[in-house]
Amino acid sequence: MKNTKLYNCVNYVILKVIYLLSMTTGRVTFPCPRAKVGQGKTLFTLSSKAVYGDRMTDIMPHKHCMVCGNAVRPDENFCDELCESKFKSAQRKQQLLFLAFLAIMGLVLFLPSILKMFG
Repeated sequence: MKNTKLYNCVNYVILKVIYLLSMTTGRVTFPCPRAKVGQGKTLFTLSSKAVYGDRMTDIMPHKHCMVCGNAVRPDENFCDELCESKFKSAQRKQQLLFLAFLAIMGLVLFLPSILKMFG
């Protein structure tokens, strides 16, 4: 348990450092660990801006659809009515399963004492 907390803490610190570096320079490059020294190969690059050729432009503010992941305007949660209805039906199904779980757990916990009282 302690190792998991330490791992999460280290990940948090690393992500904060990466974020701060990307805010100052606009991008952070991680060298490929298997490349020879001086090859200049990178494993991946994190960028806070989209790069098109030599110029960097800001990405327009947006959110993503909660069902399919398509980009939507910041004031919306879904890209169309189909995704919204899928989300609502999945949410309703999850609520019903949770209520069934609570009912079954209630029976498992209280049925022996009820049977003992009346039996």
